Parts: sequence; C-alpha cells; structure tokens
Amino acid sequence: SSVALLKSSIHDNNDNVREEAYQIFQKHPQKDNLTKQHFNIILSLYFSAFILYTFSLFPSSFAFVLYSSAFILYSFVSILHSFPFILYSLAFILYSFVSILHSFPFILYSLAFILYSFVSILHTFTFILYLVASILYSLFFSFFTLYSF
Repeated sequence: SSVALLKSSIHDNNDNVREEAYQIFQKHPQKDNLTKQHFNIILSLYFSAFILYTFSLFPSSFAFVLYSSAFILYSFVSILHSFPFILYSLAFILYSFVSILHSFPFILYSLAFILYSFVSILHTFTFILYLVASILYSLFFSFFTLYSF
C-alpha cells in the first residue's frame, strides 16, 4: 500500500541521513572524544521531531504508533540521562560548522535552526511526556493484563 511504501521510504531516508552524518563525523580530528552511540543520541533529537510529525500522517496505524512511542521515549530518556553531554555536543557541532564551512551566513542560519529546534522541543516536552505515558500505559497495561491470567 502507499502508506507502507511511504513508511519504508521514511525509514530508509533516516538511515541514509544517519550514515552520511556519521561519515562526516568520522573525518573530524576530535572524533575519538565521542562515540557512535552518543552521536546517535544527538541525531535522535532531530528524528524525534520528525517522528512526532508522522503521528499526524499515520494516526490509524497501531504498529507505527507503538514504534514511534517507544522511539520517542528512548530518545528523551537518552537525552535526559546525558544532558551535559548534549550541551557539549551542541558546542562541538557549532565548532565543526565553523571549522568545516567557514561561512558566517550558514553558521547564523544553522545556529538559528538548532536553537529553534531545541526551543520547540523544550516547549512541547511536557505534552510529549504526557502523550507517550498515556499511550504506553494504555497499550502495555492492556497487553500485560491480557497475558497475566
């Protein structure tokens, strides 16, 4: 179906973006200070915003909602557990932009985009936490109740 094809395209695109970003990251002289796991946490911040958008595209898809809930919960838990590292990583990303591009207009645009992303996510964090908690409570409570007898 067209929905399945679009989902497949979304996941393939996310994998390609992640791999390309990591290849750029691997070429940086200070790459040994970071790990691929931590780099994935940074990327998950952006993918979480994208997945939230997909909720409106696939409201009737149970499997996709379950996957998205788990992914969003993982992303936010990872970020909350490594908040000081996220702050360092943001500085590292900005430093990388300056080192690689030397382009002030692009730096200004990138900084504005990153700050906008963080502000948007922080402003909706309470609602997202409530949404994820209610979805997971409904799904997993029903599942465990069904199979506990």
